[in-house]
Amino acid sequence: MATNDEHVIQYKGDHEGRVLTKLNRLRKRKVFTDVTFKLEDGEVSAQKSILAGYSDYYEKMFTSGFKEGFNEDIEIKGMKASILDLLFTFIYLQVIDISDKTVCKLYEASDYLQFNDVKEHCVSFFNDALAVGNCLSFRSFAQRYQLLELVEKCDKFIRDNLELVSKKLKFMELSVDEAEALIALKQQRDSCQDSIFRTILNWIKHDFKQRQQFIERLFQLIDVKKLSTAFLEEVVEKSEKWIKRTDYFLDILTPEYIARIKSNPVQAPGGAREEATFEFMIVGGFGSENLVQIYDVVGKHLREITSTLYERWGSTSVKINNHVYTAGGDVSNSVECLNLNQVDGDWYEVASMNKQRWHAASAVLNDQMCVAGGWDGGRNTLSSVVLYNPVVNTWKNIASMKTERCVHALVCYNGRLYSFGGLADSNRLNSMESYDPREGKWKLLKPMNKEREALCGVVYNDEIYAIAGIGLKSVERYNIRTNTWTNVGNLNHKRYGSCACVVNGKIYVIGGIGGDASNSIEAYDAIINEWKIETNMETPRSHASVVAL
Repeated sequence: MATNDEHVIQYKGDHEGRVLTKLNRLRKRKVFTDVTFKLEDGEVSAQKSILAGYSDYYEKMFTSGFKEGFNEDIEIKGMKASILDLLFTFIYLQVIDISDKTVCKLYEASDYLQFNDVKEHCVSFFNDALAVGNCLSFRSFAQRYQLLELVEKCDKFIRDNLELVSKKLKFMELSVDEAEALIALKQQRDSCQDSIFRTILNWIKHDFKQRQQFIERLFQLIDVKKLSTAFLEEVVEKSEKWIKRTDYFLDILTPEYIARIKSNPVQAPGGAREEATFEFMIVGGFGSENLVQIYDVVGKHLREITSTLYERWGSTSVKINNHVYTAGGDVSNSVECLNLNQVDGDWYEVASMNKQRWHAASAVLNDQMCVAGGWDGGRNTLSSVVLYNPVVNTWKNIASMKTERCVHALVCYNGRLYSFGGLADSNRLNSMESYDPREGKWKLLKPMNKEREALCGVVYNDEIYAIAGIGLKSVERYNIRTNTWTNVGNLNHKRYGSCACVVNGKIYVIGGIGGDASNSIEAYDAIINEWKIETNMETPRSHASVVAL
């Protein structure tokens, strides 16, 4: 014990990491090791004291009188030497490399050895790395180990990407019961019968001789009346070839039906017109302020409907419960609505916002219209956010964003708002922030790779896409779980002041400013990570708004 006159100062070294790193190198060379684990494909050595210091499992093994505690060699069955070495490296260095090829084996070994923190890292990897190529393997593994949240996430991912997944060998090798279960899952949640049809064909064609017996069974999952016109025309072109391969198609593709399709391609089976489930509505824009058009992504054509009551240049629009609401614009705080059940009807006014908002952004939050930022009547950039409740026809303020923004993007995912990019006091922004209504406040997230003024944004396959902006044709996507941005394929045109939506499994970007951009519509093909020019509009559109119908 120090006396009253004695000074004691504690100094802390920083050699802990260096010591463990050196001990791990010595372990690899079997220097100072006192235990070797014998596995079927090799052996791994270590120091008992280090293992026991990290793991309760090894502490009990080496100190509780078990025979392994006295042995220098310990046999382990059912585990690879490379996996055990990764785990021991983690004990020494506190880092571990996990990949698609190792994650399942690492989880199994960690579960056996009670390395709970490694198990948690494996579960995080499953969630973060989920992709078309591994989702079926991850799902099977999650079912085996009762990782129910992961099973649910895999099911959603497979449902949203089933046509892509069905082209992978893992899907093609599924049994008919397994394939049927996944297809039924999509059919229950998805109206896109074309995709279901193609998914079934992908599975059947992998081994047609053996699987043709299941055609009738699987085709019971399809609502033939909801197949799109374009797909039906494709069916007509291929019908003779298909009919030769199986008589089942005769029940669907009768000669009378084929003749009717050829003479009247807008008709669906049974003579009913196809439902408008593959369309989006474009509202207003510079130079076409009152113009409202609906685009059919199947027929690739535009049709004009009733114009808005007010000019809607730089306004913003959403769809809630089969009603479209469009708000604000140049020198405007007015809001109007169109009932989609009466699409040829007229727009009508609803409660106005408390101030003018031009070049704001909007999203749907809990069946309410959220409008964030923009310019007010004096061209001041706003950070305030307002929420419209269509049930009671009133607006209210919620927490303001951390950053003033106009010509930015706003999306909603899993009950949270995400606002990103735009302009503030002549400064282009790459920042992103999110709002959780349960917490009632905004927080900053990882910024985009580029500053994007007058961009557009969507949620697609559980990720957020930031598209173009002044001087840009680049696109990047945000992984919400990992808080990271990555680049994807570029647009064909630089464009800003565009609008975007997701319809029928594709991202569509409409108009904007920049050469040929104002007349064109581009669609994103996720399979090949490329944008393709979908069509060219007769009327240029920029600073318009769009909603998927």
